[in-house]
Amino acid sequence: MLINKIASSRWGPSIAFSLLRIVPRSLAFKIGSMLSKRMNGDKQSAMARAIRANQAVIRDRSYDDPELDHVVDAVFESTSRSFVDSFKTIASGSEAVRKACEVSDEVLEKLTRWKEKSGIVVAGTHLVGLDMFIYYMGVIGFPSLGLSYPDPKGSYLALNKIRRRFGFNITPVSLKSLRQAIQLLKANGVVMTAVDRPGLGGDRMQFFGRDVILPIGHARLALKAKAKLVVAIPYVGEDGIYRVEMSDSIEPKISGTEHEIAISMAQEVLTAMEPYIRKWPDKWMMFHPLWPSVIPAD
Repeated sequence: MLINKIASSRWGPSIAFSLLRIVPRSLAFKIGSMLSKRMNGDKQSAMARAIRANQAVIRDRSYDDPELDHVVDAVFESTSRSFVDSFKTIASGSEAVRKACEVSDEVLEKLTRWKEKSGIVVAGTHLVGLDMFIYYMGVIGFPSLGLSYPDPKGSYLALNKIRRRFGFNITPVSLKSLRQAIQLLKANGVVMTAVDRPGLGGDRMQFFGRDVILPIGHARLALKAKAKLVVAIPYVGEDGIYRVEMSDSIEPKISGTEHEIAISMAQEVLTAMEPYIRKWPDKWMMFHPLWPSVIPAD
């Protein structure tokens, strides 16, 4: 569909960013809702099938359960509202980002205390609110490096450019960026990355009771740089304010090789994320199949 192509192109975010400067928020939400319905018109698209498969697993349902028809619609709707809200906010500037987010004193104190002694690796999940948390960290002057999916194309290039404008230095994963991340962590800096997207290699772990292959690089970084590894759970409250919960530091629990310890720590990260994704399943913006075997063969 043409809408899908525009939304995923490198011009999509720029077009949205420009339009939302002048369109009232209520109208923007209506337009976003309409576009999400259009984008979800093809129930057999790769994106719709991936969402359905992921939601089937986290909800303990079969892929063909009719209830998932509504669920896929809800994910598209939540994603649409999130993008509209996020773009509308950042189009209004840094002060609007401050007002849209509320990070508790407890979380800020944790980050500040840890940062005084070591670097911090923040592992995030693709729940609604992830981008707003990224923008907020940049606005409040918390120097961070973000590691994103390698070889970004289309809308990812434009989104990363917008993130940099808000003080968040984001770079695709590469040998160069990993060396940069280690240097930053050794200087007590902060590295942030989302860890629940497949396709980056990784190792076999358990997620929602099933085997899955997901990255462990965040755990390896923490070990190599002797940094703290923590889990950040972004979410949006019923009042529309974006917030984040932060786990305690995840420490090595086993002995063994560095690789074995990294897998154990990465598994602990995934386990910590599960209850929150179950709590807000329709706000989990994961459009890539974590369990491809769940999708019926054509």
